[in-house]
Amino acid sequence: MTQAELAEVTGISLSSLKRLELGEIDNPPLRWLVNIGHAFGLADVNELFEDEWWEWKELKPGVRRPPDPRKLWNLDRWRGSLQYLYDDASWERLEEQLKKK
Repeated sequence: MTQAELAEVTGISLSSLKRLELGEIDNPPLRWLVNIGHAFGLADVNELFEDEWWEWKELKPGVRRPPDPRKLWNLDRWRGSLQYLYDDASWERLEEQLKKK
């Protein structure tokens, strides 16, 4: 498949595809990668991603990784609306797990 054909079937401009191939686009939009994966018939588009893509990347200097959302949970606040989903032992295990984080 030529770059021009790939551009046509993915909806990505030819110039953008050329820059992507040359490594000039450090952080391409996810939609581009998914469309390219589909165009090449990948059954699992996760094959497109390098291992480092699954890790946090600082995109702007000084913007740190967000806190673990489990640390932001206030179980007392959610107790009434969530606890009915758990038996007592499961709820206690959940509380212990969240305290460890």
